Amino acid sequence: MTIHQLIYTSRSTPAISDEVLLQILIKAQKKNYQLQLSGLLVLNKGAFMQLLEGGKKEVEELFNKIKNDPRHTDVKLVLETDSPKRCMPSWAMGISTEGHECDGISEQDYHIPIEVTRKICGLMEGEIGKRFLQFLDA
Repeated sequence: MTIHQLIYTSRSTPAISDEVLLQILIKAQKKNYQLQLSGLLVLNKGAFMQLLEGGKKEVEELFNKIKNDPRHTDVKLVLETDSPKRCMPSWAMGISTEGHECDGISEQDYHIPIEVTRKICGLMEGEIGKRFLQFLDA
């Protein structure tokens, strides 16, 4: 079975609060688990980059919903591809943040500090790791 992968970027509007970010994470983890989706959400300097991976239909339907979410703007598709394996096989949704370290977020099982995310992305094969590293370095 191939895994459909999609990366997009966007800008938070205005500055997203830690509480709202935590709500997004909890809801995404529950919904993605049900849909057998996995991924990583990175918030760096007010910008989001997210990897979604799973069945093509589920990824595309979720991305269409995400594009209409009023908590962000300037949604841009960065990469869409198919792969024989997932980059984040056991994460319904991992999150990596810079400047959003409230207890609720940093205590999540799938919270990753930006420095660790940089190392993980450096180990990823192909375009996905490269795109995340470019985003983190921007």
